[in-house]
Amino acid sequence: MRRYRVRERLEYLLVVWLRSFLCKVPEVRRDKISAAIGKMLYFWLPVRKKTILENLKIAFPHRKEYWRRKICFRCYLHFAKISFDFFPFYFADNKSFFRRVSIKNFRLVEDLIKRGSGVVLTTFHFGNWEVLGDALARSGFDVVAIARRQKSEGFDSIVTQARTTNGIKVVSMNDNMTGITRHLQRGGILFIVPDQYAGKRGIDITFFGRKTKAFRGPATFSLRLGCPIVLAWCNLVNGEYCVNLELLKTDSALESDDPIGEVTQSYFDYFEAKIRSVPEQYFWFHRRWKRGR
Repeated sequence: MRRYRVRERLEYLLVVWLRSFLCKVPEVRRDKISAAIGKMLYFWLPVRKKTILENLKIAFPHRKEYWRRKICFRCYLHFAKISFDFFPFYFADNKSFFRRVSIKNFRLVEDLIKRGSGVVLTTFHFGNWEVLGDALARSGFDVVAIARRQKSEGFDSIVTQARTTNGIKVVSMNDNMTGITRHLQRGGILFIVPDQYAGKRGIDITFFGRKTKAFRGPATFSLRLGCPIVLAWCNLVNGEYCVNLELLKTDSALESDDPIGEVTQSYFDYFEAKIRSVPEQYFWFHRRWKRGR
């Protein structure tokens, strides 16, 4: 137990130092460091590399092995960059932040909120979801984000502090859902990232042609409370982050025998198409398919 506490304390101090260092380093230099780290992890410390290649083979079975390895390499570079951008972007002032971040179709969410409707903002681990939520909070929206707690309490506190710096409220997946329901009923935004494997609790969906289990959260909140689902993603384009927002049409699902399943499948289909266009920006490190077909 003591050894665990010592390790946790060292991890905490390392992250505190890293936060301070990254926030002081100029962006050009930070990008060079992140690229070097990404290459090093790919070639010498291939964490989850096997999982990435297996996932890419499932998602793109007709692509050559060389192509999948190229996407895997680019994936390491991309997520090294967004990891190094985590603290600097959260702690940047609004002027610096929005100089590197743009929001397309901003009026969509603004108009929905003005109508008195809560919004279930749904994204995947695609692009930079941290910048996405922060951009909306900085724009004046009342955002509550559902996030999984980190195993290390110290690390969790640092990450949560960063996420809440500009107004986002963070709740755990295990927290009481009553508060979230009230938040949506008051016209707030629920920010949720539901693309991880859901296990036995999940519902059956198809993703990249293979059956898997998905969380039902976004569809459940939307259908029970009458809140629209806005699909959002934040891609890295020519060195800048671009937030995209689009309303998910759910009218046909209301007449379905399984409305929750149909809505869930519809946004998985939507993001699958987006991921196919820039596969290196999806978080293939997850074991998305844990069972057979």
